[in-house]
Amino acid sequence: MAVFENRPESRRERKFLPTMGLSGLEQRALMASLQVLQAPSIKSQYPAASNSNPNSKNFKHLNNAARALVHIRSHQVLTHTASGGMGTLIQDVDGELWTAYLDDPLDKRSPAGTIRAFPDTGGRVKLVVDGTTENTELVIEPYPRIRPRNQAHAFSAQLGRQDKALGVSSIEITSGKINSILGYRTVNLSGKITIAGDNPVSRIALNSIQPGASIITGGDLNTLNVYNSAVFDGPGGISVGRDLNWMTVYGNLEFRNGANLLVGRDIGLNLQPDKGTSTGGKGALINGNMYISAGSSMQVGRSLDYPFLIQGRLDGANHITIPSGGSYLSAYGGYYPTL
Repeated sequence: MAVFENRPESRRERKFLPTMGLSGLEQRALMASLQVLQAPSIKSQYPAASNSNPNSKNFKHLNNAARALVHIRSHQVLTHTASGGMGTLIQDVDGELWTAYLDDPLDKRSPAGTIRAFPDTGGRVKLVVDGTTENTELVIEPYPRIRPRNQAHAFSAQLGRQDKALGVSSIEITSGKINSILGYRTVNLSGKITIAGDNPVSRIALNSIQPGASIITGGDLNTLNVYNSAVFDGPGGISVGRDLNWMTVYGNLEFRNGANLLVGRDIGLNLQPDKGTSTGGKGALINGNMYISAGSSMQVGRSLDYPFLIQGRLDGANHITIPSGGSYLSAYGGYYPTL
């Protein structure tokens, strides 16, 4: 009888417990006996800072009204400032969340400058960037969010209406200095990017360029990447103060109704390395067709130093002026004038 009464005690003594060194670890428990799925806290919906988004930790300070806007389709763009102006949270008209923030590879904790976002017509947003330096990067990317609890089997019809791109009416760099504007595959530009200073710009990367857009830099533009087509329609176009070293457009490149491609000095002077998901090079690569209408032009101030390759046809060859290196302009689909 005594042995039977002591059996539970002896079993406890023989039970295996994992150890580390001389100290025992906690007892193991079956996951099935635990409540694993927990409602995400408010803080978890606004994740901690990371190298890709050093300002995201500050988005958790948004008020409750701002948090309620997640997953809601709106008829206007909604913007919220964060990080004392170093970042901003944007919700577009189809319910997508975006973050536009400033980064500095040399100073991740406190990049120079501030950014403001303003709703604009047509479901677009206007960005104004102040106080940036030649090392500052403007990054525009989707903002991560967590699916609410008990929604694993729910169907969201809203996702089918989202275009996965943010419409930007203009980006104004008031200091005239910035290293890069990074909206590759995320930004559809339909207004003006102005970088008036003579400091070189390392990269401007966009998803597409739509009618009404223009890009103006006072100094070198080392890399211009457009993931889809670039259609400049109306006054403006591309104006580079000195050298345009490398340009890629993976759709068509068009200049219509007075839009121009103006380069103050050279195209393809300096080789550019790979940047982000885009390959490097020098000169230009247009995967589609290039079109220059009557009243528009392509003008190079000094020389075309490396091939400007057009995979399709070139319409408007009679509106191109290249003092030196014109033989580097190649169009596989042929050359045609526009009247």
